[in-house]
Amino acid sequence: MAHPFRTCRKLRAEYPFYQLVSVIGSVLLLSAYGGLQTGVVKADSYFYQIGNLLGAACLTYSVISPFNSGVFITKAMWTLFSIVGLYKLIRTARRRSGTPAPATAAGPADAEMDPREGDARR
Repeated sequence: MAHPFRTCRKLRAEYPFYQLVSVIGSVLLLSAYGGLQTGVVKADSYFYQIGNLLGAACLTYSVISPFNSGVFITKAMWTLFSIVGLYKLIRTARRRSGTPAPATAAGPADAEMDPREGDARR
């Protein structure tokens, strides 16, 4: 039986790091997409959004060497779109949980009416 350290060294020599990142990215993207298509996850779930983000980021990294411009552009944009989707999901979750939104520059004069106080402004 081969010594474990020799096997690891041989594996590292034959399987560069970017290939490992590529496989991880593919698994993440396909898991997220497959889960969405089979109804296991929803598009507004953290699993789907984070799987898309990390998978696309891994695949973007993996096409740098050797550089593939078409795939790089596609995966870079996929990563950006996933960031937007995750941001929207977090923002929606905060609104539903009642976490206060950041203060606006408009000030208290533009505040919404409080239904408990009739027509009075907060």
